[in-house]
Amino acid sequence: LVLAFVPINIYFGIILFILVITFIYFRNNMLRTKSYVTKLGRLKSFYQRQWRRQQGLYVGPKLDLRFSNFQQEVLSSDLNLIGEKSLFNYLDETLTSTGRQALLKWMTESNKNLKQILNQQQHIKKLSTKTAQLIKLKLLNESNSLSPLHLSEEEFHQPIVSVAFNFYLKLHLGLFALVWFTVSLSLSGIIPVAPLVPFLLYLCFALLTRSPVAEAFPRAQSLAYQLSQLTPIFDHLEKKILTSELKHHFPHLSGFHLSERLRHLERWSQFLTVQGHPLVHFILNALTPWDYVFSYFIEKWRQQFSKHLPPVLNELAEFEALMSCALFYKFQTQTLPQISESPTFSAVGVFHPLLPRNTAVTNDFILSPNTHLVLITGSNMSGKSTFLKTLGINQVLTMMGCPVFAKSYQSFISPIQSCLKVTDSLERGLSTFYYEVKQVAHILNTAKKDRNLFFLIVEIFLGTNNKERYEGAKAL
Repeated sequence: LVLAFVPINIYFGIILFILVITFIYFRNNMLRTKSYVTKLGRLKSFYQRQWRRQQGLYVGPKLDLRFSNFQQEVLSSDLNLIGEKSLFNYLDETLTSTGRQALLKWMTESNKNLKQILNQQQHIKKLSTKTAQLIKLKLLNESNSLSPLHLSEEEFHQPIVSVAFNFYLKLHLGLFALVWFTVSLSLSGIIPVAPLVPFLLYLCFALLTRSPVAEAFPRAQSLAYQLSQLTPIFDHLEKKILTSELKHHFPHLSGFHLSERLRHLERWSQFLTVQGHPLVHFILNALTPWDYVFSYFIEKWRQQFSKHLPPVLNELAEFEALMSCALFYKFQTQTLPQISESPTFSAVGVFHPLLPRNTAVTNDFILSPNTHLVLITGSNMSGKSTFLKTLGINQVLTMMGCPVFAKSYQSFISPIQSCLKVTDSLERGLSTFYYEVKQVAHILNTAKKDRNLFFLIVEIFLGTNNKERYEGAKAL
């Protein structure tokens, strides 16, 4: 409309050029401002989460976490290790689902020795001095929650195409060259064949031999989508972490240029997305061996990196768990426990981290080397169970190498066993009494195997009558 009334001359061109440049400038400024505001919002959410944890008020998301055995489930239920209001949610600052599983494994492992735990403490303390870098890394995917990485090492080694793929690929490439040779002869008038005929014949052949690449698209799409979520994370790691003193956490990632390689996979997989447009997909496969060529490139990518990628992802998962513990040390508590191999225990000003700070009561508890059993008594609702859970949850943190919630804390290396929350289980066929007997028997069997054992039991044998309860408790 403007061009219809304004004569086109050099002045008009200059004005139009200035308007275009001005539009591009303000558009870029708007995008930068929007990105900046988004980052500020993520940063605000991060600090609000830390503040609520400091006050004992944080309620996190309900997570689908799974344990490897029944004893880990019991300990988790007794000490509130997982759940909306749980120790895991107070620790969790992971980036991927594999990182989350690594952190859960740290919480439930009980086979660490003294040297491993002391090294863990030093790593956590040292990494906590790099808080700014850790926060920047955490905020990369804050809007997407966790990157949905569920790929196992076996999946990386599994081909995305069938066994007969290579044979049919060579056959397609040979027929493709023959088709275009025939078309060129037809167009030049050398042979009396319509140019469309070779393409129709090739399309029929492509449809009949589609099975070797039928599964390639969904497999490639799943692989590319899950790994593409990690591209910004590895970008940051390669630009910031690998150029700092933290690079020793990623020995396999150094020199691997993973973010660039992930982009290659994303580009190859995008060519297969034409399957979502049937007409375009139909035409392309009539003219070229489209699906076979790009399936070949993706399979070649998988073969090249199937051995190198799992170790890198394991490094990332372990670093995520360590990062979560370092941020926990920075924002929640800095009391690192003293640990020994002899069974001595001393806690001064210890309290439960999941209770609101204005209601949490601190206590002192000292266990001399000659004392093997402590019996805690008191009236109902006096806090006996809460106190045992306080000791248990802080002992879990101790075995992780994390700081604890106390003024001072000295403990020993041992597995943790508990029987605090006694329930029946229809799924497992356990009555209340059998559940308790089963768990107490496990504690006794563990005590026979290990030199030291940290165990917690509340109101033993509630599921039976007073006489049997008395005899059972005395025997135990």
